[in-house]
Amino acid sequence: MKQESLGKEIIRLALPATVENIFQTLVGFVDTLLIAQLGLVAVTAVGLANTILNVYLAVYMALGVGAIALIARSIGAGDRESVTFHVRQALMLSVGVGMLFGLLSLVFGRQMLVLMGAEMESLAGAQAFFYWVGGLTIFQALMIILGTILRASGDTVSPMKMSLLTNGFNVVLDYFLIFGIGSWSGLGIVGTALGTILARLLGTVLLYRKVQQTDLAVDLKQLFHLGSPKEMVVLTLPAATERLVMRLGQVVYFSLIVGLGTTVYASHMIAGNIESFTYMPAYGLATAAAVSLIMAGALQGLGDTESPLYSTMIGMWGLRVVGVIVLGQMFGLGIAGVWLSILIDLFLRAIFLTWRFHVKTRKLAE
Repeated sequence: MKQESLGKEIIRLALPATVENIFQTLVGFVDTLLIAQLGLVAVTAVGLANTILNVYLAVYMALGVGAIALIARSIGAGDRESVTFHVRQALMLSVGVGMLFGLLSLVFGRQMLVLMGAEMESLAGAQAFFYWVGGLTIFQALMIILGTILRASGDTVSPMKMSLLTNGFNVVLDYFLIFGIGSWSGLGIVGTALGTILARLLGTVLLYRKVQQTDLAVDLKQLFHLGSPKEMVVLTLPAATERLVMRLGQVVYFSLIVGLGTTVYASHMIAGNIESFTYMPAYGLATAAAVSLIMAGALQGLGDTESPLYSTMIGMWGLRVVGVIVLGQMFGLGIAGVWLSILIDLFLRAIFLTWRFHVKTRKLAE
């Protein structure tokens, strides 16, 4: 494929993914604004729960990396039987992992939140939100994998449309379920959780129906004929390891931020929602290349899974976690120290990954 044609193809695939990610981030921002009306304790409670839920998300996204690689390769080879097999595998693995995480949330939810540093004032709200959203996280797993299946076939528009619809539905539900209507006073934090679950259920149904209308349709009766998932697991592991290193690091450094006070943590969550808009174009291009972020994803695509892993490990644990302790706590900079450590991490990681990318491509050209 010519360079110009390749560029156009990447843009064609990236634009819907970018729009989808921007809208999802916007919905997250609106959700935070709605929750903030309940007070900073509510923002902290939902933020704590979401920090753990993001660990689940990391695993689902990593599973999507393995699924999209195998399905797209099989489609390119014209191997219909292999396509069906990998689609079925991806769905079954997502169901299994989603059910496992759901069970963990219901059984150990309170303990995980306490380990995060949740104080009594925020623990009850965090626990209620986490039990609902974490207990039914299977819908999030299915939404991600069903969207991945469509993207593997080159259809990034349908997942975008479904995302716009379900996220819009989520915002409307949140408003009425949080604050109520008429004489009904609403459910507060639990309303946020229920809105999220119902929106994900809708998204799962819509995406499944779309998949069933394509050549990728699967027979539900055959879902349990899984076969060996070794190939998909092997492809998933590097991406899963990197994302888990990052998300678990976030759990640790977020728990350190909680120690700085409820107001500081709530401020961090609100600012983080605004900052996340800056990442959206990169995530859109990453989707087009079936990777996480542009440089890290490009290296993974070139077979270098170690550089993104090491950069994430050092950046998250060596710079962010240590930075919060040293700058935020020891030097008394508070939230300014937290964000300074994030800046240092992202700056140094970008330099390292760019350098590794140039080294790798130079070797391939020789």
